[in-house]
Amino acid sequence: VAGSLIFSPDSKSFAYVAKRSKKWLVVVNGVEGKEYDGIVKGSLIFSPDSKSFAYGAKRGGKQFVVVDGVEGKEYDRIRAGTLIFSPDSKRFAYWAMRGEWFSDEKWLVVVDGVEGEEYDGIGAGSLIFSPDSKRFAYVAVRGEKQFVVVDGVEGEEYDGFLRGSKLVFDSPNRLHSLARRGDEIFLVEVEIVEQ
Repeated sequence: VAGSLIFSPDSKSFAYVAKRSKKWLVVVNGVEGKEYDGIVKGSLIFSPDSKSFAYGAKRGGKQFVVVDGVEGKEYDRIRAGTLIFSPDSKRFAYWAMRGEWFSDEKWLVVVDGVEGEEYDGIGAGSLIFSPDSKRFAYVAVRGEKQFVVVDGVEGEEYDGFLRGSKLVFDSPNRLHSLARRGDEIFLVEVEIVEQ
C-alpha cells in the first residue's frame, strides 16, 4: 500500500501494509502478519527502542490494536495516529470509540490495556507520557468544556485549549499547556504530587 512504509527508530526494521485478494496484512521485516478485513490507515508504529510494533486492524465492523502480534479489545473505531509508546517503550496507549459517528459516539483512552473514562472527545494529538514513562496525560472533552486528565484524574475545566498548543511535560511531575476561558488565555500548569 503506497505511503504505508515506515522504518524503526534505529533504522534496522521496516513495516508496511499489503493487500492480498480482499484481505489486508502488515509485513514487518519481510514477515507477513495475520490477514484482516482492513488495517487502520496511518496506525503503524514502532516503539522508541525499536523492539515493539503496533497497528490498528479491522474485522467485521470492529477495530482493535495489535501489539507485537497480540490483538487487543474490539471497539467501534480506533483513532488513526493516536497509538503511542512511552519513552522507555514499556507502556502503550491509544484512543478508541464506542457508538456511531455523530450520534452516540463516546471516546476513551486505553493505557496499558486498561480503559479510561468515556468522554465526548479527546484533544487531537494530546496523548503524552512523562519523560520517565511513569505518568500519562491527555485532554478530554465533556460537553462544551475541556480539561487535562493525568493518570485518570481530571483537572480544572476550560472552554478549550489553544489551537496548536500541546501538553508538554517540563519534568516527570510537571506539565503545562495553554487554555482559554471566555476572552482570557491561561497558562495551565499541572504539578503531580505524590502522597
